[in-house]
Amino acid sequence: MTKKVTDLQAVKGVALQFLNLRPEPVNGIPFFVNHPFLESSMIPDSKNNIYSVFEHPEVMNEYRSKMKTLILNGKLETIFCYMSKKYQLAFLKYAKPYMSKEDFDRYLAFVWISSENPNQDATVKIRTLISWFKQANKNYLMEKDELQYYNNLPAVVKVYRGIAVGRANQKGLSWTCDVDKAIWFANRFNTKKQRGYLLEGNIHKEDIFAYFNGRQESEVLCNSSKIYNLNRINL
Repeated sequence: MTKKVTDLQAVKGVALQFLNLRPEPVNGIPFFVNHPFLESSMIPDSKNNIYSVFEHPEVMNEYRSKMKTLILNGKLETIFCYMSKKYQLAFLKYAKPYMSKEDFDRYLAFVWISSENPNQDATVKIRTLISWFKQANKNYLMEKDELQYYNNLPAVVKVYRGIAVGRANQKGLSWTCDVDKAIWFANRFNTKKQRGYLLEGNIHKEDIFAYFNGRQESEVLCNSSKIYNLNRINL
């Protein structure tokens, strides 16, 4: 059976579709913009004069032309280098049919680690993420030291999840072996009247998708429905 390779031209075609999306203003935050390849609504033209993409569409067209050249002449990592983090998971979703398993699994891990809150991405549901990680090759997902840590885990692992104020998602994939890190997450948005809380439970090693430590969080990625002996601890 022939091993599937990434169709780079098709992936670039998906990236160009994202590039051609119309920029949208961010409500209540001046100069910020929602767009896969822009963070600010103020960008320079060819003479380094700064203009608003909303008031000067010709500047946006010029920017698109530059980005198109970079995308078409670059490698797969070029797209992720220039794409806004909050759009990368959605991009993976639409580029997946054209990517090799190795490339998809590696960039799935990359996007997961670099994103602020992929558990609540509106374009990719939790059940889809579970399916992706369940089918992923652990050798592609994890770095060597992470894979070694995973291989040395006991048959049953104690895991924790900090639930911060305003973050009521108890079914997220991100848990940790580090109770202090979970407590930090639980307490980070505390107010005088509201406090986060801690979840703890056990999971079989075979039900863990991956162990990530790129952000120094001892992150255990798993389907929360597989966690048992689940307890809530008020802090």
